[in-house]
Amino acid sequence: MVARENPLLVAISTAGEDESRLFDEMRTTAQLVAEGSEDLDAFFGFDCYVPDDADFRDPAMWPAANPSLGVTIMPDDLATALAQARTPSGEAAFRRYHLNQQILGSGQWIPIEIWRDSESEGEPDFTGKPCLVGVDLGSTRDLSAIVAIFPDGDKYWCKHWSFTSDYAANRGPRARLYSKFVAANELIVTPGDSIDEAMIRKQLADMVKQYKVTAIYYDRALATGLVQRLVSDGVPESLLVAHPMIAKAMDAPLRETEKLIYDRKIKHARSEVMEYCLANTVVETNQYGLRRLSKRKSEGPIDLVVALVLAAGNAQLQQTAEAIGIQWL
Repeated sequence: MVARENPLLVAISTAGEDESRLFDEMRTTAQLVAEGSEDLDAFFGFDCYVPDDADFRDPAMWPAANPSLGVTIMPDDLATALAQARTPSGEAAFRRYHLNQQILGSGQWIPIEIWRDSESEGEPDFTGKPCLVGVDLGSTRDLSAIVAIFPDGDKYWCKHWSFTSDYAANRGPRARLYSKFVAANELIVTPGDSIDEAMIRKQLADMVKQYKVTAIYYDRALATGLVQRLVSDGVPESLLVAHPMIAKAMDAPLRETEKLIYDRKIKHARSEVMEYCLANTVVETNQYGLRRLSKRKSEGPIDLVVALVLAAGNAQLQQTAEAIGIQWL
């Protein structure tokens, strides 16, 4: 901006999450210039958005935020994006990235009452049944989780195991809550101040023997050592699939899991520890509109939800790929 006689800076942004971001600073300046409060001949601002009080679901409103609608982006594409935005976080992302609306609280994921709609009092015998498994080791002291997803027609059964340390269950900041989960046989306590990895390995090895496990998805960043020792324990290396936690990799399984939950296609027994993780879960969206689960922004452990998305999301993606003849890598 200094080296040239006539420099030009072009800044383009969608709506921010708060008033400290680039979008809001530039928008405020543009508003002041438009109102005549600021005299900046060298500044030009163009702000297009759907008003907050308008019906954002009405396609007639969309051109207000998309001046090239029908040229660079088609109305059908926006209609598809809206149809897929079935969760609070998905709807907020649509309004922010496609309608340029500033949405607060956009990280909320699945309401508990939606999850409870698929509760079942009984649970079938899964012995010998095919399943996909998701593993999230999480904190070494707090929670680690395993979720198995069993196909059942056009639906799935969810079975899960969660682990914590003796320290977390008895002396940690959530000891009172965790003791409640332990009493309900929903939380496995391992000895010591950190979660005993050996118990998680044993559970996975036992699952491979009891069920027809077709894949075990895990976070490569946290489970490298666990995977190596699982192979030494006799778990086939071909079953172990590293799955990055970045938005580019998590957006698709997250979206598929949301669809399954909202369509009431994930059957499960009542579980307070799962509901606790669901209540903590926050979803964040990157600059490309791709979403992922955020442990950093969540108010508590979300390990069961991470494992659920890895298992259920990839189960549905595999089923879709088989139906249309492509393979997801």
